[in-house]
Amino acid sequence: MPLPASPIPAKAVTADNLAVPKLGRFIAELLKAVDWRWLPLPPLLLAVEFALLISIPRNEINLKDLFETLAIIVLTLAIGLGLLRFCLQREPFLIWMTCFVGALLFREFHLFKASTTVVYLMVLALWIIAWQSYPRMATYLRCRRVMTPIMLTGLCYVISQTLDIDTFKYGNALFPIVEEIMEVTGHCFALLLVAAARPKALSV
Repeated sequence: MPLPASPIPAKAVTADNLAVPKLGRFIAELLKAVDWRWLPLPPLLLAVEFALLISIPRNEINLKDLFETLAIIVLTLAIGLGLLRFCLQREPFLIWMTCFVGALLFREFHLFKASTTVVYLMVLALWIIAWQSYPRMATYLRCRRVMTPIMLTGLCYVISQTLDIDTFKYGNALFPIVEEIMEVTGHCFALLLVAAARPKALSV
């Protein structure tokens, strides 16, 4: 009587046994790693910000300038923490993550008129690098603690850039302030990403 086959143990994911996926599969893996239950959080924060600003006098302090400064401080802290983690752990994803935050900081300085477009191109280039380096970064890119803060950061930026459209910006004095607050909120999610990113144990 033949003996029952023993279960085949799962192989740990390493750069040696994981190939660069096709673009569609790569995007699907990223979306799969997002915890979509957090998706309503940025719109909820937006509603709270509007409610608070309507009830708070705004002529005592320039809130827009305050939050622009706060944005730079938060991103600088995130970059410093990212560099420290990379020096200690030497993981490729950690330097990629730090460059991602650095692109956001570059935008805050508004060095020239097309700086926002340059930032978009920088972020696109970083995602292409992540795609081509997927075997070395998969344990991070498949982790909810990584992809969920990235999704929240991106959604805050989408809301912020929508509020920055001239139709909104000049139609209501609140919109420029809320735009800056939403950017800072996105930066806080980026700081959370840098602090909380951990590799996920995977198998193939």
